[in-house]
Amino acid sequence: MKEKPLIILIMISLIIMILSINIGILTSYTAIIIDLSKQICKGSFFLEKMEWYYTDVIKIKDRYIFAGPIGVPLIISPLECLANNYETGLFIGGLVMSISTMISMIYMYLFIKRFGPYKEYIMASLISGVFASMPWIYSSHIFPQALLMMCYSALLYHSSNMLYKKDPELKDVIMHSLFSGIALLTDPSTIIMIFSISIFILIKLINNFRIKITTYKKLFSIIIIWISIFSIALSFQFYYNLSTTGNPFIFPEIIYSSERGFGTGFVTPVFIGLVAQLIDPRKSLLSLYPISFISLILSIYFYKDFYSKDAFLIYLIMIFVPLMIYSMWHDYHGGLSYGPRFLTPITILLIYSIYIILNRSSYKTRILLFIITIYSMMENSIVVVTSPYSCAFQEMSIFENQFLNCTLPMFLNTQENLRAAVINRLISHAVSLDLVFSSYISAVILFLNVSLLYLYSLLKKI
Repeated sequence: MKEKPLIILIMISLIIMILSINIGILTSYTAIIIDLSKQICKGSFFLEKMEWYYTDVIKIKDRYIFAGPIGVPLIISPLECLANNYETGLFIGGLVMSISTMISMIYMYLFIKRFGPYKEYIMASLISGVFASMPWIYSSHIFPQALLMMCYSALLYHSSNMLYKKDPELKDVIMHSLFSGIALLTDPSTIIMIFSISIFILIKLINNFRIKITTYKKLFSIIIIWISIFSIALSFQFYYNLSTTGNPFIFPEIIYSSERGFGTGFVTPVFIGLVAQLIDPRKSLLSLYPISFISLILSIYFYKDFYSKDAFLIYLIMIFVPLMIYSMWHDYHGGLSYGPRFLTPITILLIYSIYIILNRSSYKTRILLFIITIYSMMENSIVVVTSPYSCAFQEMSIFENQFLNCTLPMFLNTQENLRAAVINRLISHAVSLDLVFSSYISAVILFLNVSLLYLYSLLKKI
């Protein structure tokens, strides 16, 4: 594929994501992240103030601590220090999330381009996987998911490179360790997935190096470099834990879970979590993002489409280990978040499955996938301009749907002033329309852009 169309399509995708950034709705979670980011600039890990609406906070020795991973506040802190109000802070955080999502798309393109068996529908798969699933939603506001998408896609690419070459390049080792460290700081539970794929790669490298006894020095260098870089993130995490909780091995979020009666937080039976995240009518992959659900189910059948069984095993580990872990978390449903938020990093990997489906399927199947994808794009266009925070899982009856019974009525309600995206404000100011009515125009513009982008990629087989 020519590079020019690729660059143009990815840049248009980034512009759409930037126009979708939430600057209108501040929550207890995003307010804390912005406040903590500013405190980090001052050299402190503690919140300077405690507002009445803050919920994700614990109090230790008369000091208030954010009950969540340090990764997002730490990464966005240099930019958040420039923000003079919450609206600017929301935009800055959303900009980092949008760029992270774009990097995820680039990494998935590089992975498919290098290791995929087909040359067609690569960009169409990327656009479908991002704009017809959760990546678009979680590129729009400050949550860990966009950064985790970037880490997951990068780890898949660099892991595959290391397995592909009997003598891995140091740049892949360095980048693999770097993104492992970022993933750890963004979500400490990723340590299980990180160690699983790293140990597997190490075993394969040891087997490869047995062929050449003289190259054991290279293997030793690889191990030392990876551990050294990853240790920076691990040491910082321990330091942060020690500074806030007094124990390097105790995370603030674990204390928060314990105070709420959930122990370590991993108390939900796996089956319940899996059902809720995958097939529950209220807010699951099947009910909101069927293209991702189909891709997940079919992913285990695509082993023949991987260049090696080892790479396919890495792929499965990166999908199913987090899926099981997040299904055990007490907040597996994500509360007020839209859709099964914790599965967002997994859906970026499922782009590979979409790519295989598009290349393998018949014309009629592609038409069906097109209809499913267009529907989800329409749904997401409404969500990003209305509110990324919808009805809580617990507040809906078993036969209700988060989009149909909550977000859509909120979008159509002219009395409801919850409107989130940048494009809403731009149109409202440009044509002097009420913010609510401008959201109708905003949703149509976003939907037309993403659907035309997708259609163009399909027709051109990009």
